[in-house]
Amino acid sequence: MTEPPFRWPLKDNEIRVIDGDTVEVKADRGWKDTKVVSVRILGTDAPESNTRQNLLERQAGKLVTRVVQLWVDRWLAEGVQFFASSEDRPKYANRVIGRLWADSLERPGAELSAFLLVGGFARPYQGGKRPEWSDQDLDAIIKRCRAYLAPSENSQESLDPEGGTS
Repeated sequence: MTEPPFRWPLKDNEIRVIDGDTVEVKADRGWKDTKVVSVRILGTDAPESNTRQNLLERQAGKLVTRVVQLWVDRWLAEGVQFFASSEDRPKYANRVIGRLWADSLERPGAELSAFLLVGGFARPYQGGKRPEWSDQDLDAIIKRCRAYLAPSENSQESLDPEGGTS
């Protein structure tokens, strides 16, 4: 994956995970100009963590949010620089559509969208009306999230950001 022509380093690597497919970042636009931006991660749809209609989806959404936070924390522990980009698309619910990555798009697992999709924590999304989540899909996401989170919560062993042991 090639890096987009317009990318912004994050000021002090400031990232706040909102949910599985949305982060808030402080983009350094140069000349001492920073802007806090809510970024809807391009190409992904993660279960909603605040839904009231589907409790299983909310459970999956909260777990995916924790997975994303752990992904961010692991890259931060390596001391890498995070970057964000905004795609040339309209805003979605007061968020820009964009990408978030750590260090370089050439490193495996460094781009959030790819991490979510390859890991099975989200499904592909290209805009428009999103289909309802099936209980089977949500159960599978919950299982994958628990497996990813378990080593960090249950042992002293550290994991690299791609999910392997180190």
